[in-house]
Amino acid sequence: SFTPSRSNLSFHLKTHTNEKEKEHKCEHCGKVFIWNSILICHLRTHTGEKPYKCQDCGMSFTRRGSLMRHQRTHTQEKPFPCPTCGKRFSSKSVVTIHHRIHTGERPFPCSHCGKSFQSNRQLRRHQAATHDVPGTLDSLNNAPRPALIAGTLKRASQKTPASS
Repeated sequence: SFTPSRSNLSFHLKTHTNEKEKEHKCEHCGKVFIWNSILICHLRTHTGEKPYKCQDCGMSFTRRGSLMRHQRTHTQEKPFPCPTCGKRFSSKSVVTIHHRIHTGERPFPCSHCGKSFQSNRQLRRHQAATHDVPGTLDSLNNAPRPALIAGTLKRASQKTPASS
């Protein structure tokens, strides 16, 4: 279970500041951040810098946490269990999305038709396929999900010719 710490609380409280109090502005797009460290990560979306490289496959990332999550695709480590069914996942965010299967929560409504989805990714896929929303398909194509890709490849390689 989650135990708040003093640093977590101060981080959370800072998210409730006024726009004027956000001090760190991106010189490329004007987006404003409350933490300089988040601005630095954001700037990498403009520069293309990916300083965190996987020693196993050479894939590079803009954030250390993204590299750490990716490395679990190589180790098959799944340290995050679903609190309802116990199924284990490689990241907390995937547990959150999975857990919505149990709760029925669909917090991502489509602005075009009102249909709701369990994840932003599912919403963007729906909008690209159903409403031809510009940019949504591109963003999906440029956001590979190594854990799912690795799982798909693993399952495909386990099939026998008779089961194909």
